[in-house]
Amino acid sequence: MRKFQILCVVLLTAFFLSAVVNFFSDFVRGWNVGMSTSVHVVEKGLKPRDYVMLSVQPESGSVAGFNAVNTITGDSIVVVPNNVTVFEFSETLSPLTAGQKVLRVFVEILNWGIIALYLTVMVYLVKIIRNFTRSKVFESGIITLLNHLGIVFLVLAGVSTMYNFVRLYNASFFVHIDGMMLSYHHAIDWNSLIQGLVVLVITEILRQATTMKEEHDLTI
Repeated sequence: MRKFQILCVVLLTAFFLSAVVNFFSDFVRGWNVGMSTSVHVVEKGLKPRDYVMLSVQPESGSVAGFNAVNTITGDSIVVVPNNVTVFEFSETLSPLTAGQKVLRVFVEILNWGIIALYLTVMVYLVKIIRNFTRSKVFESGIITLLNHLGIVFLVLAGVSTMYNFVRLYNASFFVHIDGMMLSYHHAIDWNSLIQGLVVLVITEILRQATTMKEEHDLTI
């Protein structure tokens, strides 16, 4: 029993750290990129339009030659990106159509939804870890929290996947990188999906164990 409790705490702590690191690393990366590109807006008076973290793959034959240098060895290397962030700058950006404006608003709503879901995950994880460390394993309260956490992870997977697909679809009207093409292969948020299923499996194990414990206590 003690070993199971420790393993659950370690697993949930790993989930918590993963959520925190992903959340803050994305925030820091976005902040740094935004600050480094703001010089074009402030000093040059250009108008920006951004396309963040687009999944890409090389077009056929586009990586045949060397495109970078290993600064440690001095050897020529081939770098094949799979994610890029594009900032478009112009004195006069082409106006968006009504449909494209709706897509951009929808993407922003999904983005804020993802942030809210990440915060919800962190709150649930803190509550569950506190209950586990207090030896409250076979209780209906912790089972309910775990079940809600698993559902939140699944919702996060769905919202993140929708966000990735809509963002890529919207960018396809404006962005074409020479030698690269936008890719939907990594649009599905498998990490959140798997985390949600793992938590739900743990929940079902605890639910059945709790039922068996209650039946055992009644027979005594």
